Amino acid sequence: MNKIKISEKLSTATYLLSTFYGEDPFDPENVIAIGSGVAINNKGYLLTTAHTITNRLPIRFTDVQDPHAKTVAKTKYGNFSQYTTIHCGIQLTNPLLKKPIQVDLAILKPLKVGNNVPFLNVCFDPIKLGLDVMMA
Repeated sequence: MNKIKISEKLSTATYLLSTFYGEDPFDPENVIAIGSGVAINNKGYLLTTAHTITNRLPIRFTDVQDPHAKTVAKTKYGNFSQYTTIHCGIQLTNPLLKKPIQVDLAILKPLKVGNNVPFLNVCFDPIKLGLDVMMA
């Protein structure tokens, strides 16, 4: 896939996210965090950073369990959807580490799952055991 096609796919698969209290997701008085995310499958699941959801690191479990906080995402076309956080600030442990580390990633699921959402492929070839994975 060439750079122009990737850029076009990224343009349609990128969302503006807001986690907030109240009714207006972009009212500065209500906003907890604002950032961006990218759709990673045709159902509309989004990949973003954990701090985009909570506005802090390290992530606290209570940050994503607040029943009054909402997260919405908007495309460049202005279409809004509400999301729920299914993973946020994943903890990794390893015997070589003194303490667990927290990965600054979050995965969001739309409350109304789509079936034809533009998304950016995470991998273009079949995933095989032993594949090198790069993460920024």
